[in-house]
Amino acid sequence: MIGNKYGAHMKYFRDEQDIAHRGKAMAVPSKFMMRSQLRLYCHVLSPKVVILFNGDFKTKGPISAQECPKVKPHFTKANALTRIIDQALEDGEYVHWDTTGTMLVFQNDQPINP
Repeated sequence: MIGNKYGAHMKYFRDEQDIAHRGKAMAVPSKFMMRSQLRLYCHVLSPKVVILFNGDFKTKGPISAQECPKVKPHFTKANALTRIIDQALEDGEYVHWDTTGTMLVFQNDQPINP
C-alpha cells in the first residue's frame, strides 16, 4: 500500500539507530500503526523496494529498541542483514537491480554470505 500510494520515503519510517548500531534498519511506519508498541523492522532500498524483516512488541516504558529484551534481537539481526544486503548489492555478484531499478534480481541457488 505505502509503496503504491505514497512511495516508501524515509519520512514515513522510524529511525531507531544510535551511534553503537550502524545498520540501516528502520521501524515500519508508526503513522500506520497508531502508536503501537509493535516494531517491525525493514530496509528501505528505494521508494518502491522495501525488505521486511521480523519484529516484536517493544516493552513499555522509556527504553530504546536496543535495550528492549523482546525487540533487540530483531533490531540487531535486521541491522546485520542490511549490511549484508548492501554489500551484496555493491559487489553485484549474487544480487543486482533490474534494468528498471524497481526490483532485485538474485542469482539462482547462490547464497549471500556475510
